[in-house]
Amino acid sequence: MPAHDGFQLQDRDIELLHFVQQLRIATIDHLAALSGRSVRALWGRLHKLRERRYLASVARFMQKQVYAVGSVGVRVMIEQGYAPANLKEKRIRHNELTEIGIRHSLFVADIHARILLSTRTGPIKLADWQEGSVLWDSVISDGLALAPAEAVEPWIFDPDIAQALGRGEITLDEKTVDLVARPARSASGSKEFSLRAGNLVIRKKLTGLETGVLQGRRYKMRIRNRDSNVALLELRGWAPKSLVAVEQRVEAESAWRGAMLFRLSGPQPNMLFTEARVVDGRLQLKHPVDDTSYGSPIYLEEGALGILQDSNSGALIKGELRNLQ
Repeated sequence: MPAHDGFQLQDRDIELLHFVQQLRIATIDHLAALSGRSVRALWGRLHKLRERRYLASVARFMQKQVYAVGSVGVRVMIEQGYAPANLKEKRIRHNELTEIGIRHSLFVADIHARILLSTRTGPIKLADWQEGSVLWDSVISDGLALAPAEAVEPWIFDPDIAQALGRGEITLDEKTVDLVARPARSASGSKEFSLRAGNLVIRKKLTGLETGVLQGRRYKMRIRNRDSNVALLELRGWAPKSLVAVEQRVEAESAWRGAMLFRLSGPQPNMLFTEARVVDGRLQLKHPVDDTSYGSPIYLEEGALGILQDSNSGALIKGELRNLQ
């Protein structure tokens, strides 16, 4: 492109803009990894691109500049065929991102960048990338959902109720029990599924009764932080775009890594950021959470790796799916 004010947009600049456009927002570390250029070499060029509005500065996060494609860069992406023509008519909302929005977007950008790098060589190519709330619903497809068994039979996980059942002080009429599921959607009016309506079915529930003793009397109960605390549900008539459960080879005790999960404090899930590691075949959270997060997928960089079962631990999804077959 012709020089303007002593600056000429080069092919390698367009490459940087395309990387940012693919990731939505990016740090200099993302761009260094994808371009093969050093951080030091990129600093000056990114500054010039930002000064001329090819790039926009979204925020500073962890002492690093967070970039998005700027208003001039949008025109370049359209001209180069990397973006649809109607993109220039859309309102750019990068500066409206909250801190948690930036953290989430950078978490997704980390995953996306790793996938772009890993698929450059070899037979596997990234054909399409999608993100957004339509992907939150499930860790498996075809209308199936993985949930803690505690959601199906909570009474047996409560020591007081389990003791009373064991002593015969109370009885349970399972015909009166209903289970309701409402998939989270970005739009209002999500469909409701329930046992009574017949559009929710418990496909399989793992068993794991353990024996408790109180005042010399034994009773049966279940414990949350067990791999057996899982159930497979079928939501009939529901066909979400699903997340893929990933399987990772881990050491007996792995290092703490960035993780994300959801908590239900209202009609829509909120994202929660923490750290997790695998210890003895189970996922462990560094910081405990409350019961509004129980049943949430646990995401690491590779994707959905586990399901949260109690305040600070969860099971690996791939293992659970094998147990449920």
